[in-house]
Amino acid sequence: MDKFPQHLYVVHSSQSQSQSIRCDFCGGDHPNGHCSYQNNPPEVEDPSMLEKMSKVENALTKLVIMEENNMATIRNIEIRMEKVAKQFEEIQSG
Repeated sequence: MDKFPQHLYVVHSSQSQSQSIRCDFCGGDHPNGHCSYQNNPPEVEDPSMLEKMSKVENALTKLVIMEENNMATIRNIEIRMEKVAKQFEEIQSG
């Protein structure tokens, strides 16, 4: 009877080892969101690399703004189409 709890521990520990957790971001053996890289990005000493990173950040910011503007435009078109559909329905029924 004393060996029963030890047997359960061995089975449990072998199962948890076979189900290792991998980070999708860096592939490390930790859960997502626990990367040391994400929390403390490496310092970049190359000025040209900093300039390139800045250009990429600016491009991404512009892309996000364009996407937001596109979504607003689509929503305005949807609202106008709803109004036109209501007017058309009123004309047909009246």
